[in-house]
Amino acid sequence: MKNLKIFPKMFLQTFGILGTVIVLIHLLVFFIFPRTYLETRKQELYSKADEISNNIMGKDLKFVEQSLEFFLKVVI
Repeated sequence: MKNLKIFPKMFLQTFGILGTVIVLIHLLVFFIFPRTYLETRKQELYSKADEISNNIMGKDLKFVEQSLEFFLKVVI
């Protein structure tokens, strides 16, 4: 690289640092977000499953089958 003056050199250094920071932030979001999203979704499903099991406890078989079919349609 030829001898650059102070302003072009500072511009390139600043641009390089900002570009690196932006790429690192995007990579962190790309790798961390799916994991936290899946954990949140898993907790929601566990709470719905607990609610369903509490609702159908002690009911007859036909009611249980209808309830499970309904919740299956809602979840999917």
